[in-house]
Amino acid sequence: MDLDVEKYPHVTVVTLPGETIEPGSVEELKKAILPLVETNANLIFDMSRIRFIDSMGCGVLLFTERKLKEKGGHLNICCSSPQVTALFEMLGFRNFLGIYSSKEEAVKSINIHKEYRRKR
Repeated sequence: MDLDVEKYPHVTVVTLPGETIEPGSVEELKKAILPLVETNANLIFDMSRIRFIDSMGCGVLLFTERKLKEKGGHLNICCSSPQVTALFEMLGFRNFLGIYSSKEEAVKSINIHKEYRRKR
């Protein structure tokens, strides 16, 4: 699976391909993401093209957040679909994931958290 990857200071943005994350693509997505999780502390998944995600896709998000948290990192989500955002709200993802409507907001949030942690 080809992922569009952009490097910023303190964070890597990964644009997830396609419009859906379903069982047929979950394992391939997880394999593509794993090297990024191993080499980055903070990731942003740009899901602005995603219109549907099932429970297995949500599991990939949870897996990624857990792996990053073990390294002291964080996962932010950029999501513009009202349906996907509503699903994340219903599942309580906002309690442990940063969910933003734009990539710029998600990047800014990671940079703010990085500065805060450095000052402590």
